[in-house]
Amino acid sequence: MQLRTLCIDEHLTEREVVLGDPMRWPMKDLLLTICSVKDCAEKDRFLIGQLKPDYELCPGSWDFLTNRARAAETEHELARRAMKLPSKYTDILGVRMIGVYDSFVWPDVENKMWWNILPFRVEPVETAERIVGYVSPVKPNPDGKYEQLYWAAADELRQYDRLDYLATIKAQTIDRKYRKLFASVKSCPRCEVRRS
Repeated sequence: MQLRTLCIDEHLTEREVVLGDPMRWPMKDLLLTICSVKDCAEKDRFLIGQLKPDYELCPGSWDFLTNRARAAETEHELARRAMKLPSKYTDILGVRMIGVYDSFVWPDVENKMWWNILPFRVEPVETAERIVGYVSPVKPNPDGKYEQLYWAAADELRQYDRLDYLATIKAQTIDRKYRKLFASVKSCPRCEVRRS
């Protein structure tokens, strides 16, 4: 069975995409970190990044911080890696684990694959005043994944969305309750670092 759909690319050009048979698409696990802070109005803001124009998947799109999940990783191991992503791409020194959301599946029609998304919620140890209100500079990193980073309010996410991806993540995570992780996952080792 060959399915087709219309997609709008990063240049706002509508084009037809041949989906093929979605039942034959590969499934990949994606570790997703939702890093949030409260601004001076006690409103949650979320760290999102714009993928570089030459990135292999969905170039130019906005996303939460992500990384591929490895085979047979435990929830504890995933949580540890989720906490490292903000420090990898920004100058945030460390984060604390807030909780984990239920995993869910998202169909990536452009790349003809299914993503099994494993979302975790973290917050920086540093004060919100130092972070919110700025477009965060991207720290030099080996994979060169993000072009720019931004702290977006929940009601702003739609402005950065493409193919309803951010809307889906918001509906499956931010709009729902997370569960607390076991006591041994509270902070990453970098949280103990302080600026001089």
